Amino acid sequence: MLKALNIFLNADGKTLLNDINFSADKGRFICVAGANGSGKTLLLKTLAGILKPASGKVMLDGEDISFYTAAKRSARLRFIGAESQSAFDFKALDVAVMGTNPQLKWWQDYSSAQYAAARKAMEQTGVLELAQRNIFTLSSGELQRVFIAQALSCGPDVLVADEPTSHLDLKQKNEIFKIFSSLAAQGKTVICASHDTELIKRYASGVLLLKVGSVFYEGKFPAEQTLNSAYGII
Repeated sequence: MLKALNIFLNADGKTLLNDINFSADKGRFICVAGANGSGKTLLLKTLAGILKPASGKVMLDGEDISFYTAAKRSARLRFIGAESQSAFDFKALDVAVMGTNPQLKWWQDYSSAQYAAARKAMEQTGVLELAQRNIFTLSSGELQRVFIAQALSCGPDVLVADEPTSHLDLKQKNEIFKIFSSLAAQGKTVICASHDTELIKRYASGVLLLKVGSVFYEGKFPAEQTLNSAYGII
């Protein structure tokens, strides 16, 4: 179980996250929603250990992740940004296997077991047939699935994704949400920031609504009035 306990995040004298408390069990696909500037990305980066809160804790299975080594954190929690990309023209399999880097010492090469794990992750995300393709030849949806495979290749318990469908078409968005739903069904915890309310309603097992850095609502898909209020529509 992943828990956020009394999380505060500050910058330039401002409180950006205000006493955030919530939990996500194994096997859950939780979507974080809210207006731009509500704190979604900041919360996800805090949950993934990228940002350190001013106070409060992020706990994974009873352990404070602030005490994790970088390698342990990277192996157990993986973060996927909204626009994952590479500056180099790697093959898709080479990108996917990079997710196993926490298992390597600096002098080691990837093992056959690590390549097998990368191929399994690519099979899970439906891109194994693209393993030998140059990533610059992939569509946005294909590339995003390769980066999800990269995150999965080291077998993390928690996958945290920040608006991973923001530049995809409707079919590609559905494919990503189906993958996340399937991963949750396999026992992983998936936390995803998204504005796609129809997809959230269809696939997510829970919703966390943020408003101005605070939890506005937590539970099943909210009523329209609650959703509109979180976004400042009414």
